[in-house]
Amino acid sequence: MSLRRMAQMFVESTGGKFILRVEDTDLERSTRQSEEVVIQDLKWLGLEWDEGPNIGGEYGPYRQSECNEIYQQYVENLLKSGNVDRCSCSDEELEAVREECKAKNLPPKYMGQWASASDAEIEAELAKGTPFTYRFRVPQEGFVTINNLIKGKVSAWKQLSF
Repeated sequence: MSLRRMAQMFVESTGGKFILRVEDTDLERSTRQSEEVVIQDLKWLGLEWDEGPNIGGEYGPYRQSECNEIYQQYVENLLKSGNVDRCSCSDEELEAVREECKAKNLPPKYMGQWASASDAEIEAELAKGTPFTYRFRVPQEGFVTINNLIKGKVSAWKQLSF
């Protein structure tokens, strides 16, 4: 069975639309030209979508870089609910933790340095313009379960120990 037919069957079975979205947040490599090459390659494979950056439709925007306002609303909700933290770890700090884990034959792990930071500490970093990212809060130990729309419930045991 062709990729095209599988995609069409999935869309038909769910009563949905095939919407093409472009992940273009890597500013160094993402250009409109590279996007066009990907679109041409997908067409060559025989894929046809109902909506996308080259067609339009009611479910745009179709580029990740154009969704920042939408994502910011969800980030604010996650911050308010306590499910994410702002992390201001530098690349060097994260690399040091990776190396420490590697030396102990452990998988790399983020240790949650900013999860316990006070509001004043976080505000001080924001005022200085320190770059940050958002990190989900996860239990330090125990099972982490997510509901994957394709695979159903997926659980993994998580244990942090050094």
